Amino acid sequence: MNYVYKNITTSDSTMLLKGTNREFTILNKVQIANVSGSDSTVDLYIEAIDVNQTEKLHGSKENGNYNESTDDFATKESKIYYQIKGVIVPVGVTLILFADSPCTYYGHYDLRIVASEGIDVSVSYEYKGRELEVAPDGIIQNPY
Repeated sequence: MNYVYKNITTSDSTMLLKGTNREFTILNKVQIANVSGSDSTVDLYIEAIDVNQTEKLHGSKENGNYNESTDDFATKESKIYYQIKGVIVPVGVTLILFADSPCTYYGHYDLRIVASEGIDVSVSYEYKGRELEVAPDGIIQNPY
């Protein structure tokens, strides 16, 4: 099992897990603790960016389509699937997700979080399945 721990102090989208060329990612447990002085509104989601379509419509990172604070495309074409959206976590409370029912998703998706106030996040996860082919341009070939 693998673990990620993040202290999030910005309201920008923060990547918790980068997509991989493994077939599946399994989230065994996600803990979100509100460590700020105010209630925090939280979104947790998976996102797959269509790099070819993004660069075709909006340009590449090298050509100005870049957000320095998030180290990501400023404008992108992507698919987003929320695990939680707009959930209010009161001060001093820890929200525990997937402990009794792990969340499984295609490995090429990034796991991201947005919070309105400071939170600490811990994620326990594992990768399963075969490795998928990666094209010369770095795009994972999705067989689904």
